[in-house]
Amino acid sequence: MKKLKKIIVVFLLVFLLTGCTKQLVVEKTNDNGKKTKVVVKYDKGKKATGQTLTKNILCKPTDKE
Repeated sequence: MKKLKKIIVVFLLVFLLTGCTKQLVVEKTNDNGKKTKVVVKYDKGKKATGQTLTKNILCKPTDKE
């Protein structure tokens, strides 16, 4: 039973403490004047993937393209 608890604790720590967890959200005003939150996606340009961008990147790339 102790081994199972340790595995669960390690599993939870890995998922809770890793970076790239929050999505980048922008507040926009629609036609009715209501403010809404919109998730920013990488969908413009040649290399667009449609993925959502992250707000708190802890593992930034080091090489420049």
